[in-house]
Amino acid sequence: MLTFVMVFHAIVFIMRAVCKQCLYPLTTCLCSDVAPVMSPIPILILQHKKEVGHAKNTVRLLSLSLKNLTVITHDNHAVASQALSALLSKYRNPAVVYPTIGSLPIEQLKGHSKHDAYILLDGSWRQSRGMWLAYPDLHPLPHYHFTDAGSSNYVIRHTKMEQGLSTLEAVAYTLTQTTTVDTSILYRLQAAMQKNWRGPQHHLRKRKDK
Repeated sequence: MLTFVMVFHAIVFIMRAVCKQCLYPLTTCLCSDVAPVMSPIPILILQHKKEVGHAKNTVRLLSLSLKNLTVITHDNHAVASQALSALLSKYRNPAVVYPTIGSLPIEQLKGHSKHDAYILLDGSWRQSRGMWLAYPDLHPLPHYHFTDAGSSNYVIRHTKMEQGLSTLEAVAYTLTQTTTVDTSILYRLQAAMQKNWRGPQHHLRKRKDK
């Protein structure tokens, strides 16, 4: 005869069980929504250490689908700096997608990239600013910002920026503006993750159009 304790532990086990493929809980497995996206241009993400284990981080989603993706964790600065320098040395004309005083609108590339790699920063705006300052190797590179990316559809995470995009959305928009890659798979994957989200309603981002 099953006791309450036995049933409780069984439920907890099911909730904590993780899919071996996508590494999300079995109850919110995303494998059926994952499909490969082949990027002709390498995407490099410099990720803040606090984002690595964050349940709402979208780089986890990118790593499931996007090929030609490299992630460097901003944890041990010396190690990360060395890894970044080694990667940058492989490319002739890499660029950074990060808004600065001298950055250019990425929309001007009009689907034809003149760069052979793009670097994006993954973290809050404050964390991203800190990473930008911590890696001077990025500063001489061409910088781009978005002028027409529209509003984010990532609503399960707060941001102080009205037009702030998730990292997945930023990568997808970068690819849309610089290549002919179909990024709809990435957006669908993010939508599936949000649909499965079981967090409290007050954690949802407030949007003016709602």
